[in-house]
Amino acid sequence: MGAVLRNWTINGAITLMSGNRLTARVLDNQSDTAGTGVIGSGRADVTGQDIHSGAGFFNRLAFTLPPSGRFGNAARNTVPTPTLFTLNSSFGRSFRLKERRQLELRLESNHMKNRPTFTNLSTVVNASNYGLPLNTAPMRAMQIQVRFRF
Repeated sequence: MGAVLRNWTINGAITLMSGNRLTARVLDNQSDTAGTGVIGSGRADVTGQDIHSGAGFFNRLAFTLPPSGRFGNAARNTVPTPTLFTLNSSFGRSFRLKERRQLELRLESNHMKNRPTFTNLSTVVNASNYGLPLNTAPMRAMQIQVRFRF
């Protein structure tokens, strides 16, 4: 029993990254400064409310549509996205069978905590999905490897 329980290896890796910064935008050319009526994308207007207060990923009331005929005054990269935290690990051992033969067993797990990590948010003020997550990082993945070396 002691021979089976010894010489196991455990490895782990932690990834911790700050989220990306996004810009609050509006669809349609609100300013129409050229007078062409061309539809495009512009920046939203800041309301003065704290972006970190309120429910959700950011305070959606911190931005609004700019008045017609004027550009929005929201600065670039003011909307924070959530941080990324992943924990990866592996557990394995090699068993010697004969002089040159080995059996290797390994269990790997990526993103062990399996909690959703949102990587992108909708920052278009006049869109129906404003303030909601658009993308997530991959969820937990586990695999077992068995390798026979001869």
